[in-house]
Amino acid sequence: MKDLKKKAKRPQYVVANSGQCSECSGWFDNWPGGVCAACQNIAR
Repeated sequence: MKDLKKKAKRPQYVVANSGQCSECSGWFDNWPGGVCAACQNIAR
């Protein structure tokens, strides 16, 4: 029962159609990766 009370951890696998921003390290579904729109707007 104690195992059920542990905090959920982020899975170690990555969904095939998700990507991570190289600037803010945020994960986004249905996105190929690179720099996200929010980080691109900050750089301008």
